[in-house]
Amino acid sequence: MVKIDKKKPFLRSFLIVFLIVLILIPATQANSSSPINGGGSSNASVSQKCGQLIYFCSENAPCCAGETASSHPSYNAINEFEQNSGCIEVVRHINSDFADLENDDLAKQYRVFGVPTFIFIDENNCTSRIGNGCSTELTDLEKGIANSNCINNPSPDSEINNPPQNLCSGCHVNDSCLSLGFRKEGKYCSENKLMIIQKQSEESCDNSFECESNVCASEKCVSADLITRILNWFKHLFEQDNTSSK
Repeated sequence: MVKIDKKKPFLRSFLIVFLIVLILIPATQANSSSPINGGGSSNASVSQKCGQLIYFCSENAPCCAGETASSHPSYNAINEFEQNSGCIEVVRHINSDFADLENDDLAKQYRVFGVPTFIFIDENNCTSRIGNGCSTELTDLEKGIANSNCINNPSPDSEINNPPQNLCSGCHVNDSCLSLGFRKEGKYCSENKLMIIQKQSEESCDNSFECESNVCASEKCVSADLITRILNWFKHLFEQDNTSSK
């Protein structure tokens, strides 16, 4: 233990400063050597890569357009990424119907069988498929680009009629890739990439396509009969107004 002679103020001040310096130097070195943002964000890696990010989507896909689009991570991810994409050009390739992807030349070139799909092409024309369909987060895009590896561009005509299941971002049914929310024969394509039977009235729901009536309100499926009665009530009301105006 260091003893300070009170009769020597200069020595006392020197020892106090010396002890403070000994305490502060290790802390400063620790801070300067520690990584920024908890180990480093992929933003730095993304900024070092240039190229093109093609976003394949369709006007009739729930996580691409419509009232429910903003509730899906992929919709927000591409918007956020585009705002700070650096030297990466974002190309939005939107067709009218995802079921018509097999007739889309660009989709055929990159073997896109479902939407949304994200294709990154770097400066060396190396192509990588990144993201995870409707569940794609901004970090998925950043990490996908940072860790992108060169793969061969597939032949435009290869495997068009038999898309591999692992490339389908929706539900793989009978050699077809159905988008999230697609309804068929009383079932809908779920976020788990499974066709699930539509729900009855009063069952909990997040999206209208989950309900047999195709109407979800206050997180519950609305009865088709109730909708019919409401529509008939309005119809009867308008008929009365038309009759009284004559």
